[in-house]
Amino acid sequence: MKSIKIVFAIFFSSIIIAQEITITNQSTFGGGQVDFGMKSFLNTDGSVIISGRSLSGISGDKTLASYGSSDVWLLKLNSDFSLAWQIVLGGNDAESNPVVLATNDGGYLVGVSSVSPISGNKSVASFGLSDVWLIKIDGNGVIQWQYSYGGTLEESIESIQELSNGDFILGCTSDSPISGNKSENSQGSRDYWIVKIDSDGMLIWDKTFGGSASDVIVDMKLDNDFNIILSGHSFSNISGNKTENSYGSRDYWVVKVNQFGSILWDKTLGGDLADEYPYLGVTENFYYISGYSDSDISGIKTENSNGAQDIWTLKLDYAGNIIWDRTIGGSGVDGPSSIVVTQDDQLLIAANSMSDASGDKTENMYNGSQDFWLVSLDTNGNFLWDKTIGGNGLDAVHSLHEKADNNYILFGYSDSNISGDKDEVCRGAEDYWIVEVSSNVGIGEQNSDQIALFPNPTSEGFRLNQAVNSLTIVTLDGRVISVIEKYNGEFISTENFVGGIYFVQFEVDGIYYSKKVVVR
Repeated sequence: MKSIKIVFAIFFSSIIIAQEITITNQSTFGGGQVDFGMKSFLNTDGSVIISGRSLSGISGDKTLASYGSSDVWLLKLNSDFSLAWQIVLGGNDAESNPVVLATNDGGYLVGVSSVSPISGNKSVASFGLSDVWLIKIDGNGVIQWQYSYGGTLEESIESIQELSNGDFILGCTSDSPISGNKSENSQGSRDYWIVKIDSDGMLIWDKTFGGSASDVIVDMKLDNDFNIILSGHSFSNISGNKTENSYGSRDYWVVKVNQFGSILWDKTLGGDLADEYPYLGVTENFYYISGYSDSDISGIKTENSNGAQDIWTLKLDYAGNIIWDRTIGGSGVDGPSSIVVTQDDQLLIAANSMSDASGDKTENMYNGSQDFWLVSLDTNGNFLWDKTIGGNGLDAVHSLHEKADNNYILFGYSDSNISGDKDEVCRGAEDYWIVEVSSNVGIGEQNSDQIALFPNPTSEGFRLNQAVNSLTIVTLDGRVISVIEKYNGEFISTENFVGGIYFVQFEVDGIYYSKKVVVR
């Protein structure tokens, strides 16, 4: 009889397992020239700030003149992707690579890599070849204050994070010696440079971390203890602040720093070739690092490459110990640009892909040179699903946000015309392209208001608040792991379950229900 129940449960699971990733909204914004969409920020009300490097003058959707060879073009979109306002930030030379963070007063901090002297709407002088230009704007895009941070050579910015007391940390790369407002010499050719400022932009301290070669910061996040996690790639062996040798030509280098700028630990992660551009996802107990890898099994890399370049993702605990690593990719070049840990404990990776269906990639390209590729893993590194999004040209994703109710926003740039998934013509050479997708993946929930499952999430087990028939526990990909023919309200242990999402299916009065439970 038990085998009949199991067969029935598998059949039932096959009916309700679904994978449907649908585009629910998209918009294209651009002028007559090149507009590279780079970074975005999702506000709590669903509005979005999108920004990038623009070479366009007044044309297309761009209603403001350019100041120099390239400017930062920043737009605020309403939740339906309609345009609320736009601003241009720049001087008479080149500005690029903006990052944006919302501030508690309803405005934004915008960090820019700037080459320009005082000109355009830049009112602060440069210290060197390029500096970090930080601009505070209000909720309508009006400049409130601005500062430059840097030395006599080159600085760029990759991230802004807010501390619990209202101060801010800037995650930067620098190759300057002591000069300008940089207080520590370079360790090598380029180093990680973090700058702490107060809410008015006044510099509190700065710290330089690196080895004897080039070390380039890619991402920075704060953990639950407000420690600062830095990720980037390094060409350095043991030297300076770097305590581990390189495995290949360049490796991921992860550095954990406390709020006072002191290093707690550093970790070198790599194989025998190039491993670079790692992005960070941070949860209550773990760090996830995802970047590009050329390496096969070597160093600490445990899986071979699928193609020319793949997504290589690792899970670390707060002490820097490796829990697992996973290689994901197709036969071509694939690499991530953002990683998000979702509310239901999935890892979502936004990547750029030049692969057709092969390896882990389940869909072909859209006859273009590159597409957005959205990949989902569970927190144990198991592949769940993927989605290719693109048109007939080059489509490059740079930002990913979880919105709500399994909706996600991807932002980057595109030179595709109407084709594939793209429903608007290209304005110029490249345009900003923002896409919202809805995910209906796994086993759908059909809830009963009278039946409760608790506790949820859980680490030890759960129970239902009443007796039911034919209770079945199923994994997200539809594998049946437990069947109880008659359930009377007893506690169900999850001690032997791996962490992740499960569905509890049961029958009451001939009606089948499914409830989701998250096991930590």
